[in-house]
Amino acid sequence: MKKQKNPKTEKNPLGSGRNKIPIDWNKVELLATCHCTGVEIASFLGINYETLTRRFRQDKVNDIVDFMDYIHSKRSSGVALIKTKQFQALKEGNIPMAIWLGKQYADQSDKREVKQETKNVTEKTDAELDKEIADYERSNKESGPS
Repeated sequence: MKKQKNPKTEKNPLGSGRNKIPIDWNKVELLATCHCTGVEIASFLGINYETLTRRFRQDKVNDIVDFMDYIHSKRSSGVALIKTKQFQALKEGNIPMAIWLGKQYADQSDKREVKQETKNVTEKTDAELDKEIADYERSNKESGPS
């Protein structure tokens, strides 16, 4: 990847300093669509996350000002692509996909019967519990070691 020369500007009349590493915003978009985090995208590009977010603001990619808003919008596109492929599989007769989509979006589920038995438990005071514990311990001492 070739580095761009810094342009001479009012703030930097000599064009000195570190050269900017070009960022392929199409790759950033693809990685965000694939649900990569900003840190993962920066790592893939070989730059620091802070550099990525700063350059996003400088380059004004799209009309979105906040980098995380941009990432979230691209992730949503990725989810839409996944759902489209799933529905295509459903149309092609993929039965497991039909079942899965039904569970996800149509509030369908496998029926399972669950039986739960409850016993009537009486509430005891601390004094009553202490007496039961003492009686239990006494009966174990009287029976002796086995």
